[in-house]
Amino acid sequence: MKQSKQFECGFISGGIWINADATTVLPCCHTDNKGKSQYSNVPYDSLINHPVLLDIREEAMNGKVHELCQSCSMLEQQGVKSPRIKANDDFNNNGKIKKELQYSDIETLYISISNLCNFKCVICGSSQSHLIAKEENSNRPLLKIEDNEFAKLLDLAEQASNLRQFQISGGEPFQNISKLKQIVTKIKKNITFRILSNGSIYNDEVEEILLILEQFKSATIAFSIDGHENSFEYQRVNGIWLDVLDNLKSFNKFVANVDLVNNYTVTCFNLLDIKNFIQNYNIYFSELGFNILRYPNEWHINVLKKQVLEEAGDKLVSYYNSLPLELQRKVWNLDEVFASIKDAIQKPANDEILHKFWKRVVYMDEIRGISLKEKLPNMINYITDSKWSSLYYKENNDGR
Repeated sequence: MKQSKQFECGFISGGIWINADATTVLPCCHTDNKGKSQYSNVPYDSLINHPVLLDIREEAMNGKVHELCQSCSMLEQQGVKSPRIKANDDFNNNGKIKKELQYSDIETLYISISNLCNFKCVICGSSQSHLIAKEENSNRPLLKIEDNEFAKLLDLAEQASNLRQFQISGGEPFQNISKLKQIVTKIKKNITFRILSNGSIYNDEVEEILLILEQFKSATIAFSIDGHENSFEYQRVNGIWLDVLDNLKSFNKFVANVDLVNNYTVTCFNLLDIKNFIQNYNIYFSELGFNILRYPNEWHINVLKKQVLEEAGDKLVSYYNSLPLELQRKVWNLDEVFASIKDAIQKPANDEILHKFWKRVVYMDEIRGISLKEKLPNMINYITDSKWSSLYYKENNDGR
């Protein structure tokens, strides 16, 4: 019987993603679920061949798309170059799948140190913010890699002789300055090193880290700044836009050989801000990336009215086409945004999603103390009409 063509992916045979609690191991950070696999009690030598990883690889070898890999498949159906396709170009394995890996097969290692964070972002959950976990009354809000597991991960990185990229995320990594310093000090320097940050922290200890980063083959601080001014502050609760902007300026003044990039997650709240963001803040970054939010789905752009989406899409395409070639090269992934706008027009949010939207807006108002009416009043007119919007107005006007 002829074997099916492989579902090729560089990450599946060359990447390891480990979460903050040393409980989840996956091939990358692009999977649809971060809680499917437990590894805290798995023997160290078995970590890179965890049963969940073996299952993903086996399905890929048989030409199947594993349930955790659906996000890339969906993007490709929209005609977008997914992380999987990009990985096949970047990885030395060229996407070729094999079931069991050796340490020498590992090319990228992503580690979330902890979920310690000073923000409560609308796109995040308890696994990425201990403040959200506290808000949800978790019996264990703070998740972190303990010292014994941390030592194992550093050893793994040392044994991965063909490691090309090491990425640190959180929470907010600069709130884990001690472990972050251990990593950047001990890890080999002939690799690409990347730190994901919300841009909220800049101090002498951060500068000390930046000086060490300059020793790497290449190093990047990848900020996650979504929108600016009020759209930023509504989405990133506790975030103060002017403070983050001042930090960006400080990073730019201090670093010489560390790239500063931004990954902008596109939501219903900031889709209309993309032009202004590129126009006003591109000077602070060597690259500007734009990714469409998938979850939580009540913040997806398809909750916006068809007319709003059509006008936004037309203006954004026209603006992008008018940019100098140098700036066009600096901006990546807008093709995904354009495709997602078309998809959102064809597949508007249903009544259930719109109900979730307004219910969550009330939650943001009453629990997180940030009002859509005050921060983004125009948004109320941009959201697709439903019975739930009038209920929101009633609930928010009663007794106020």
